[in-house]
Amino acid sequence: MKKNDIINYLVALKKSEGWKILVKILDLNIEEIDKKLHGIKELENNETIEILQNQWADRKQLKELPEMLINEYKDKEVSPINLDPYS
Repeated sequence: MKKNDIINYLVALKKSEGWKILVKILDLNIEEIDKKLHGIKELENNETIEILQNQWADRKQLKELPEMLINEYKDKEVSPINLDPYS
């Protein structure tokens, strides 16, 4: 797979309805975690500030993943990716 194809697929992913729904879900999760981190909402069993901070960071990073990958592929020379498992 060529670099431009990868970028085009990632751009298409960002525009897809499925991705938009996932982003909305992640935004709701981030909002709930923010409430717990700021003491607006009580922590649940076994939750710690560290766990919540990690969850918050993970969700933010996942939300930005397509854009991060697009930038990564735009910024550097990448050899084509071979998706054929038999080659």
